[in-house]
Amino acid sequence: TVEAKCVTYLVREVAAGWEFKTLHATTASFVLVCIFVHVSRIPS
Repeated sequence: TVEAKCVTYLVREVAAGWEFKTLHATTASFVLVCIFVHVSRIPS
């Protein structure tokens, strides 16, 4: 797919592309954890 080719290009050809991909994945996971913690603390 086009998306997979873009990610492959980013990781292999762009300077520090693998760092950007790792940062993006880590940040996304952190945001999901923050949302889960926030929602679980709301009194029902």
